[in-house]
Amino acid sequence: MAKRDKAAMQGDEANILTNTPAGLSFQGVRVERRKIEIAGDTFEVFALKDAADLLDLPEFGRRFLDDGIAPYGFQLWPGAVMLAAWIAAGKAGPPCEALEIGCGLALLSIVATRHGWTTWATDNDEHALQFAALNAQLNNVSLHRLEALDWNFPPPGTQFPCILGSDVLYDADNFNPI
Repeated sequence: MAKRDKAAMQGDEANILTNTPAGLSFQGVRVERRKIEIAGDTFEVFALKDAADLLDLPEFGRRFLDDGIAPYGFQLWPGAVMLAAWIAAGKAGPPCEALEIGCGLALLSIVATRHGWTTWATDNDEHALQFAALNAQLNNVSLHRLEALDWNFPPPGTQFPCILGSDVLYDADNFNPI
């Protein structure tokens, strides 16, 4: 896992969103600031209005075609909200150390951290990790770790009592590695 330097990240987050006459954008794609109520607490995340619009940009289109990296992590998925509510309600058991795979916007890690979990938020997309860091900052949450991780190549010897993931099994190629 590539550990991210939090001091360096803070400058990155400040630069990923652009203020335009139409509102906030990320590389020309519209960004929304969304409020989510979970277990009586309010969380906010920056998310793309339509992440599929990123595929029209050469960098993202090429990454999708060449490397299979889709921009799914830039959307707020219903599964992330439901799993976060389940954790916030204590239904997942007592807080523990957890690895979140495919964290995207990091809502799940943010909620779990606020409820006493020690979370490692990971994604294979550096841009999604920038959104994750920005969203953690927006919610005044300090994630234990925020790192790049391709679950096809996990670091040897790394084990977690709990692995979290929401909306990550959309591709049959991901079943075996997970």
